[in-house]
Amino acid sequence: MPSVPVTIRSISRDPAVAALSTATLINRLQDEAPGDPQRRWPAMVIAFQPLDAPQRGEQNLPRDPRSPVMTELIRRGVDAVPLLLTHLSDARPTRLVDYHPPQMINDGGTWFADGFDPRKPGAVFSPPVNHEVDFKTTRTLKEGESYTVKIGDLCFFALGQIVDRRLLVFGIVVKDHIWEIRSRSINSPVEFPALAAAARQDWGGLTRDEHEHLLEADAWENDALGTQPGRCYDAVQRLLFYYPEEGRRVVAALLRRPLLMNYGDVADTGAELGRETSEQQIATVAAFRRSHDAGAFDALHHFVVRKLQTSPSDRGGKVTRRNLTNALNRCFPDHPIGPNDRILEAPAQDQIALLDTLEPFDWSELPDAVAEMCERASRASPNIFGERLGRDQLVLTCALRLKGSPHFDACAKFLTGEINDLSAKMHASEAPASSDQPGGAPNQYREFRVVLNTWLHDASTLIAGH
Repeated sequence: MPSVPVTIRSISRDPAVAALSTATLINRLQDEAPGDPQRRWPAMVIAFQPLDAPQRGEQNLPRDPRSPVMTELIRRGVDAVPLLLTHLSDARPTRLVDYHPPQMINDGGTWFADGFDPRKPGAVFSPPVNHEVDFKTTRTLKEGESYTVKIGDLCFFALGQIVDRRLLVFGIVVKDHIWEIRSRSINSPVEFPALAAAARQDWGGLTRDEHEHLLEADAWENDALGTQPGRCYDAVQRLLFYYPEEGRRVVAALLRRPLLMNYGDVADTGAELGRETSEQQIATVAAFRRSHDAGAFDALHHFVVRKLQTSPSDRGGKVTRRNLTNALNRCFPDHPIGPNDRILEAPAQDQIALLDTLEPFDWSELPDAVAEMCERASRASPNIFGERLGRDQLVLTCALRLKGSPHFDACAKFLTGEINDLSAKMHASEAPASSDQPGGAPNQYREFRVVLNTWLHDASTLIAGH
């Protein structure tokens, strides 16, 4: 079967930089400078550097500057990993200098940290590293004090970009789980040799096959139930970039996943299990199973497993882990989850984010797969109003991707029907007598007024412009 080429909108490649050896590129990191000081440096962004695409959720913001040297290192993928690991302890300075800004409201400080995103959740390393910032043992960067980024720090970042792990030199963390207080972290393998040791333990000897299989496994992580928000989408982009043939196959399967229409029930029930006694858990799971299908029950099981893997190490986290362990042993004994098991259903918001992730990519079979997903979503029957809005937003996202293709008319027909029905019910909900209507449905239209008005505007604009 002939290979189908994948078109990738990537950053222009400088031929002179592309001709350099990997060792020379790493030496050139000494010349890295921030450029525009008002914009973030590559060492603190998540966006995959070789792609000409914004970071997720920041489509309307200025693009982060892309370093030709850093981008070329990341382009080389697995081939660059051995030298990147070697240079994690490289203390030669770059021209990147970080200062802690003057004190501001809710300023949690800048902390030196050994935060590490491991290959496998919950991995233990010797010497140990932290999966979160340990505010009791690390020191802060004092006001006006500076930190000069080292070559080893940038190699740490480049490694994370290649292997789909957030090995960020600069990060934003929450202190004491108080969301109003944001702290900055400096994660340096030069300052913390344990970081370099952990990275070498995780990624030494990485092969192309292992890398490809890792990215495929990450891509199948359900974002809503996964161990790291957004990791599945990051993996999809890397899979299509480094291994396009395998990437096409995986994306086609992801787009064909059935919709999980009751994710809110899954998340709420999973959270309850983390607080309940064993007897309460048995009753809760039994009630959930009576009122939901097998796909939702499977999603709940995965939610408990993932929550157990990611619960914090503080006292509250230990209680949650104990309760969730009890839930796994007593409520799901006949349904063990193996390391390669996958959730075969996805919430609408996951599929919307997947389509956004695919924006820099195209290939001949993609419109057919998107159209198939759109048709399945159109047939879905949500139980609650919020899920209906999620489904309709998914169909709208599909229609935007399919605009100009033969598949668009089917999307437009569904959207037109929804526009007419939702507009009429919105109008009815504004009538004084609407509160007396059975079921309280008009109240839902008032509750979701802002989201619904935005959807109606976007959908109507798309239809009118076609």
